[in-house]
Amino acid sequence: MRAYRCLSAVVGLSLFIVGCADTSNPQPVELPVSKQPDRANNDSAVDMTPRERAIAENQAMSLNEAYETLKDAVKRAQALLARAGIASPVGESRTIEDRELLMEAMEAREALAEAEDLEAVKRLAERAQQEDAACIKALTAAFAERDWDEAIRHTTRLKYWRKFAEELRGRRAVLAGAAV
Repeated sequence: MRAYRCLSAVVGLSLFIVGCADTSNPQPVELPVSKQPDRANNDSAVDMTPRERAIAENQAMSLNEAYETLKDAVKRAQALLARAGIASPVGESRTIEDRELLMEAMEAREALAEAEDLEAVKRLAERAQQEDAACIKALTAAFAERDWDEAIRHTTRLKYWRKFAEELRGRRAVLAGAAV
């Protein structure tokens, strides 16, 4: 069983600080055999009691859930805010109150709708990547300083830019298909 270095670095509110912000290439590390649910009890899951098996399965599920949270910056931010007792700023029924972000969103979506070639989409994608990186950097600072208002603001911004990046991929696919 493999875990990832950023899992071993989870301590308090340090998730954004310990270098887990870039999850494009997580580094695997081996867990000790005693911590591997599938190899517990003398390297044989067959020898496990039903109780031991249930515990091992729960530990594996918890590890998988933690990894899924860690590899997504928005989920990480939401988890950190929840640990601080703050409700998630992003959700299906939440309204964005950041006027600056709303204006940026309208302008970016308008530019995407008007994009007639792959080069225009590429320029928008570069901007989205820059905004994403800026949000990660701002979140790192906000969590380090325990500035919850800034953390909420940048979590919302990050969620928007990640969604916009998905829309860009869809537009790129449409334009690439039309060029064939």
